[in-house]
Amino acid sequence: MNRTNLVLAVGAVVAAAGLFLVLQADSLATNWQPSTGGNGWGGVTDPSLRQTYHTVGLVGLCFGLALVGLAAWRWLAGEPTFHRSVPE
Repeated sequence: MNRTNLVLAVGAVVAAAGLFLVLQADSLATNWQPSTGGNGWGGVTDPSLRQTYHTVGLVGLCFGLALVGLAAWRWLAGEPTFHRSVPE
């Protein structure tokens, strides 16, 4: 596995984790509790914790997409090949 593939894989994982945090910020910041009737769940969402999850997710998403972009740029530009003479 060369560096381009490694950067692409890491970037995709970081971007996916960031997207998950952005999309699930509400439910991650909610303190879930069983309802008083016992037949459901409810909770209270902490707005500052939701904002924190949202911000961290956006930073992770942007960083991951930047890594994917760098890997794509490297792949499109072509990796330099060095011709070394083989000693005899």
